[in-house]
Amino acid sequence: MGDYYELREVIGKGKFGLVKLALHKKTQKLVAVKIMRKKDMNAQDIELARREIEILKIWQHPNIIQLLNI
Repeated sequence: MGDYYELREVIGKGKFGLVKLALHKKTQKLVAVKIMRKKDMNAQDIELARREIEILKIWQHPNIIQLLNI
């Protein structure tokens, strides 16, 4: 992650991790980076996270967050 993003302050917290503000080093755009710890998750939680990722890969709408990278 350090090769692509410069992590900054925490902008949110959830059950499994943090959301941090980050600067994309190549484009210089500010983005939100969700950092999740799999060791803190059970099998059901991991499956929910996988579903979230799959849904975000499909959806492209201006009112929904955009998944840039995993």
